[in-house]
This record gives sequence, structure tokens and C-alpha cells, in this order.
Amino acid sequence: MALDFAYARLFMLDVMQRSYTEVFRWVMVIPAAVIGWWIAIIIGLLVTNIPGYFCPPELVTSGHCMASWYGPVMSGIMIFGAALSAVLTLLFAVLTAPGKRDLVAKVVFVAGSIYATYFAFSISAWAEYTGAIVFGLFTLFLLIKKYGRRVAA
Repeated sequence: MALDFAYARLFMLDVMQRSYTEVFRWVMVIPAAVIGWWIAIIIGLLVTNIPGYFCPPELVTSGHCMASWYGPVMSGIMIFGAALSAVLTLLFAVLTAPGKRDLVAKVVFVAGSIYATYFAFSISAWAEYTGAIVFGLFTLFLLIKKYGRRVAA
């Protein structure tokens, strides 16, 4: 009798702990996505400093590089940053979710697409928008392939 009670008590503690952990992980999905976005922004900002080190001193005017290659390289870095933000936002949200990861990936992609569309219209960042959408879709398809629901044949 005492053994049955002890086992039941341990089982209840396990269920309660698991449910608290799951609730915490569901609550943390949005903050995790935001953290992924911020990490991508910080990486993108750090990478934007790199091309300046390769600019010849005679082509620097008022602290800005005037080399012909500088503009396209900076555009590529901005597209890279936008694509990285889409990938990390999706990954952080999906890996934080305790379940239904395919659904989480779809919801985060749609929300990110809406935000990217607003951002692109606001500042005419269409190349960055395209990079974010393309890499976001690619990541979405990979995540759905990995975490999508399996249908028995």
C-alpha cells in the first residue's frame, strides 16, 4: 500500500513537472524567436564593419569608402543579415516549442513575412525582403520535413 502511494506520488510529480516545463517552453517561444532575430541583427552589424578594413585609404572620404566594390558588398551583407534573421528566428522558435513544431514553424514564418513586408514597404528594402523570404521558405520546408506530422501508409 505504501509503495503504491509512493509510486503514485512520484508519477504525479513527474506529470506536474513535465506540464510546468511544457508551459514554460510554450511561453518562451516568442522570446526565443526575438532572441534569434536580435542575434542575427548583431551578427549583421558586426559583419558590416569588415569591408571597411579592405578599403584603400585613398578611397576613403569622410570616413566612407568610395570604392566601386563597396556598395555591392554592403548590399550583399544586408541581404545576408535579413536572411540570417529569418533562419534564426524560425530555428529558435521551433527548437524552443515543446510540440507541434511544424505548426510553430508555419506561424512564425507567416508572422515574419508580414513583418518583412511592412519593413520592405517602409524603407524600400526589396532585396533584403527577397533574401529573408527565400531563406525563410527554405528553412520552413526543412523544418516541416523534419518535424512534420507523419501519415501512416
